[in-house]
This record gives sequence, C-alpha cells and structure tokens, in this order.
Amino acid sequence: MYTGRLFCVIYIRLVALLSTLRAPVVSGRGNLIQYPVFTCNLLLFEIATSAYGLLAMTFLPDRQQLYSGKTMNTEKAQPPRRPGLALFAAAMVFTLWFGQTDAHGRAIVVRGERNDPPYEFEGEHGPDGFNVELFRAVAKAAGLEYELRLGAWDKIRLELENGRIDALTCMSYSAKRNQNVEFTSPYNIITHSLFVRRGSPVQTLADLRGREIIVQHGDIMHDFVRNFGFVVRIVPVASQREALTLLASGRGDAALLSKFLGIYNAQRLQLENVTTVGDPMMSNDLCFAVRKGDTRLLASLNEGLKTVHETGEYLRIYNKWFGRGGDLSSDDFARYAAYAGGIAFFVLLLFFTWSWSLKSQVRQKTLELERELQERRKAEQELRASEERLRGIVQNMPVLMDAFDTNWAIAAWNSECERVTGYTADEMVGNPDAMRLLYPEPGLAEEIIEEASRLSGGFRNRRLPMRCKDGGERLIEWSDIGSEFPISGWTTWGVGVDVTERVRAEELMRQSLAEKEVLLKEIHHRVKNNLQIILSLLNLQARRSGGPEASVFRDIQSRVMAMALIHEKLYRSADFIHIDYAGYLRTLISDLIHSYSSPGRRVDVRLDIDPIELTIDRAIPCGLVVTEIVSNALKHAFPPEWEGAPKLEITLKAEDEGAVRLEIADNGIGFSSGAREGASGSLGMLLIEKLAEGQLEAELSVESNGGTRYRIVFKRK
Repeated sequence: MYTGRLFCVIYIRLVALLSTLRAPVVSGRGNLIQYPVFTCNLLLFEIATSAYGLLAMTFLPDRQQLYSGKTMNTEKAQPPRRPGLALFAAAMVFTLWFGQTDAHGRAIVVRGERNDPPYEFEGEHGPDGFNVELFRAVAKAAGLEYELRLGAWDKIRLELENGRIDALTCMSYSAKRNQNVEFTSPYNIITHSLFVRRGSPVQTLADLRGREIIVQHGDIMHDFVRNFGFVVRIVPVASQREALTLLASGRGDAALLSKFLGIYNAQRLQLENVTTVGDPMMSNDLCFAVRKGDTRLLASLNEGLKTVHETGEYLRIYNKWFGRGGDLSSDDFARYAAYAGGIAFFVLLLFFTWSWSLKSQVRQKTLELERELQERRKAEQELRASEERLRGIVQNMPVLMDAFDTNWAIAAWNSECERVTGYTADEMVGNPDAMRLLYPEPGLAEEIIEEASRLSGGFRNRRLPMRCKDGGERLIEWSDIGSEFPISGWTTWGVGVDVTERVRAEELMRQSLAEKEVLLKEIHHRVKNNLQIILSLLNLQARRSGGPEASVFRDIQSRVMAMALIHEKLYRSADFIHIDYAGYLRTLISDLIHSYSSPGRRVDVRLDIDPIELTIDRAIPCGLVVTEIVSNALKHAFPPEWEGAPKLEITLKAEDEGAVRLEIADNGIGFSSGAREGASGSLGMLLIEKLAEGQLEAELSVESNGGTRYRIVFKRK
C-alpha cells in the first residue's frame, strides 16, 4: 500500500546523504572539518522525509480508494492530488543546493612561478605546465573558483607567508616552512643534485667548503645551504635557468638545483659544459601550499587531489608532461565503473540498516569531535599561556628586546628599551615612524628593515647607534633570534645590549696603551742615549790613555755598545717585548769588526742567521756573549806572525722545542788545554761562562782544533 511512498522517502534520504558526502568533509590529516554542513544536511533530509510521511498519510488516498474511484468523502471523486511529488522535488532541490555550496565563499587567489618549465611557465595562452594543469583539475574537482597568475618565486612565497594570497601551485615541504604555511598531501617527489662545470674539482658536498655556491633565492636548497656546518659564499638568483646560465659562464663553483629541472633546462639552453656529479643529496615532497590556518581551503584541495587520483586525471596530466599515454584505458574505465556500481548496490542493499544506525554513529562522531575540539582548545590555551609566559619573560629581560609584525612595524617594546631610549611602549608599538625616531639618519631605518628581511634572522652582534628621546645617542649591539625562537604574530624579534660604556672604556684603554707605548719608546730611547754618552766618555778616555788601558776601555765600549743596540732596536720596533735578533747580530758584528780589525788584514765573516725573535732578558746576555767571543777572536786568534786568511763563522739557528743554537768559530791559532785552563780565569772567559750558564741557562761547549769553536744552546724563553 505504501510502497511508492516508501520508495520516495528512501530516495529523498539517499539523494540528501550522497549530496552531503559529496562535500569535502575530510582534511589531509583525516580531521572532519565540515561537520556543521554534514549535520545540517542530515537534519534537512530527516525533516523532509518526516514531513512527507505525515502529509502522505493525511492527504493521499490509499490504493483501494484509487482503484475503486471512491474517496473518504461522499462527494464525487476528484483526480488524485500529489503533494508528495512536489515535496519530493523540493527536498531534492533544497538538499542538492546545500550540498553544492562552496565552503570558501569566494574566488581564491593562486600564484605560481613564471620561469620553471615544465612545471610552471608562461605559455602562449597564459600560465601553463604540469603544476598549473594539475591545480586546475584539482580546483574543478573541489568546486573552487580561483584567479591564477605567475610571478617571481621569492615574491610569491613572501606574499603567501604574509597572507596576501591564498595558495601556491607548488612548494617543497619542510618542517620550517610548515611553521608559516599549510601543505596539502604531496603530489610529486623531487630530488636535488650538485651541478658543476665539466672538469671541476668539486665532486661532493665536502668539496664546497669555502667556495661560491649558486642557488635559487628562497628555494629549499637555499635553506639547505644556509644550514651548512662550514663557510660558503652564497650567490642567490631568481630562477634555476639563471643559475645554470651563470654557472656555465664561469661564475661560481657549483649550483644546487633540482636534478630533473637542472638536466631539463641545461638541455634546453644547450649548456654542454654543465653536468651533475655525485649522488642525489635529498628528496622533497611537492605540495600545494595555502595560508597558515586556512584549513577549509586545505581540505578542499586535498579532496580534489584525492578525486583526480581516483579518476585517473592525475595520471593523464603526468603522462602528458613527463611520459607517454595519459588517458584511462577501457579496462580501467570498466574497473572504476564496476567499483562505483558495486558501491551503489551495497549502499542500497544496506540502506535500511544503515539509516537506523546512522544517528548513533553521528552522535558518537559528535562526541569524538567535541573531545577533539576540547583537546585542541586546551592545547591552544596552553600554547597561548606558554607564549604569554615567554612574552612576560621577554618583557622583563635585562636586555633590550623589540619585535616586528608582518608590516615591519614594532610589535613589542620591553621595559629595558623604555629605560635606555626614554620611549614608552605606547609611543613605539604600532607607530609607523618609530624606526625613524630611533634611526633619524636618512635611509638608515629602511636599510635596517631591508637587511633584517633579507637575512631572515641571520645577523648577530650588529652595532647600531640609537637616538634616544632626550636627543642622546646609545650604541646598541643587536642580534636577531626570531628564526631560532619563533613567536606567532611576530615576523622577527631580537635582543640588544647597550655597549656604549664598554666601547668608551675600550677606547680609553686603547688611548692608555698608546700613551704607554710612547712612554716605553721614550724610556728605551733615553737609555740608549745615556749608554751612548757612556760610550763617548769611554772613547775619550781611551784616546787619552795609552797601552793596556786603551784596550780595556775598548772592551768596555764593546760591551756597552752591545747593550745600547738592544735598546735602540726596542724603541724602533712596534713590539717592546721581542727583538729582531738577526738584524741586531748583523749590526753588532759589523761594529765589532770595525773596532778590532787590524790594519791591512781583512777578516772574512760568514753569517748563517735565522730570523729569530728574542725577549730582552735573553737578547742582552746573548749579545754580551757574542761581543766577548768575537772581540776575543779578533784580538787573539789572528796574531801578526800567523799566516793564513782569517775567517769567522757565526751561526744562529732555531732548534726543536723552542731552543736556539749559537755557534761562533774561527780558523785562528786556537789554544792548548793548558792555555784553555789559563784563559778560563780571564775576565772575558769568565763573562762568557757566567752569562751563558747563569743568565741564559745554556749548554756551553768550547773546542780548539785548528781554531776555536764556541757552541751555546739555550731556550728562547
């Protein structure tokens, strides 16, 4: 009796349910985000079916009455009225209308890179490429209206992160990027490789140390290079084609690019001197990217991706751009058709049982969603509380702290900033002229903002002169730490230390050291002058004296001269601790030869001296030892009756473990063992032994065999 009515009710429920399920209700992470639409449609078809049942029971005649031509009234039978059909049609239209409603509510703004073939590029008829065609298919499947244009990568990426556009057609996934944007499920995977000129010594990443690397600005490999553990020079460019062209022309040592795109563009540009080396370095998922927090658009794109995969549209697009074929085969179509028919049959078969359990399932899902929402709210509250605690800590830190929003206006200004500058937080936060108040020098404020944006948290300990409210100036040492400790709502933030007093103290210290250096030079100069006066007095006395006394005065002159030369070297050098001893010995020996050489007899002097520096406490006794040995050789080793060519060899060498070896040898008459014992009691030999063994703490040895050789080994310090 009621079979037709029951079929109408079942059909209304089925159409409403399928239209509800048609909406993208599951996000990329598996979270039900359109529950209100789902619940609303369920409620609508329950109301519709209930109303239809009530009206049908009230107004429609039963089958018997229709067949007999009789009605419940005694009046003449009228043509049967069909309010159920009208209600059925209205419910279908109403349900389908709500099922087709766009969750986003407007045309989304989408951008792609204009110079990245075959993925994205400007074709003859507008944007074209694999990513562009895939996005159009996904948007169509998701029922999205969109505006798609292409631009420079670094600009469109910044537009998305700043919320000025809704989505990008392609972005490589990374955890760091996920802090600023949302990623869909991946639709492709790319690998990156090292590109060099043929014959380059660069073969691995380890070979890049200290070299110049070309990367696309803002690319995932740009982030990868900045995280190297060793120093490289980065050359950012606008596109991968530009990177390859620049590398081929001889600029840079290597380029880090997508392996497929690099090979593709190198072939298209006919760059025969460019090749890829080594194994692929890393792989990344290619995804659509949307604004941070736009979960509705994210869910729609994920549902669209799922649809194009299931329908085979993705395979067709992929094969069009990267391989052969692309259309679904008849077998594939039949398989999908059978699959869809099986699902429909199964739904119809189990519909009656499912309709009774649906409400309980909805209630269960509602409870789960409520728990999930509560947990999410709790997590968000904890996050906000953590951020508030961090803000409180930052606000009361004993260092200056400022932060900037997405428009590069000051978003935070702590108490230390207020104390140092005199400007309150109310005066600085949100003030578009705040930076010009602090840095009034023309163009300086803009330069600081541009550098902070370009480096993305990369600068440390940069000193900037900051103008205070009272007109004074403080030198602040700033470090940007926004990338290390990100805070939502802040583009970046940094800490600063007032180093004004420290810099002043350093300057005073430098002035004091300079004054002390001048004073030391003056002291050494006066000591040398005083010794020179003594030398003059001794020379005058030697001239007035005769015989053995003149020789004694000359020996004393040599010793004083050796010390005077030391002080002369000190006040002429920039270092008051160490003396260039090689130059000192050459001057000293030259003066001794001039003083002691006999007329008509030339002494052949051979010097083998290393460039050694000695401290003054080593230089003076060593100089006196050399003076005594050389003067003694010039006086006694070559008597007038000795026949031969006088030779004198002086050697000064650096030994292992900071030791110095001094050797002085002559080819004179030498002395016997008895003469040696007698010589040890002389003043000259006594000075040599005391200075060598006492002050220098040296090892002293004397050999006499066809001449005399002195060997002295001592430490530099």
